[in-house]
Amino acid sequence: MSDEVEYFAIKADMENPADEWWQWLDEQAPGLAASLRKNEGAVVSEDVLRWLSSGPGYDDGPEHARAALLVYGALEEPFKDLVAGPHAVYEGPE
Repeated sequence: MSDEVEYFAIKADMENPADEWWQWLDEQAPGLAASLRKNEGAVVSEDVLRWLSSGPGYDDGPEHARAALLVYGALEEPFKDLVAGPHAVYEGPE
């Protein structure tokens, strides 16, 4: 069993207003919510991604933008440009 943590580049899906989810995130993890708004993205661990996707209203969006977040996959070569520059890394709920 590996202790290696996998990280993901995420962005808010602006086509999904996800009002209930944003309210929940503002209350539960205001730093992460602010980062997603200000930087238009964040880097999160797999555990945080799982936690974010469990929030109320996460996948209640319209057909073309069901989830509140766009998940670009593991933070590997094809995705590194999405998070170029300084970003906070979130490894667990605040």
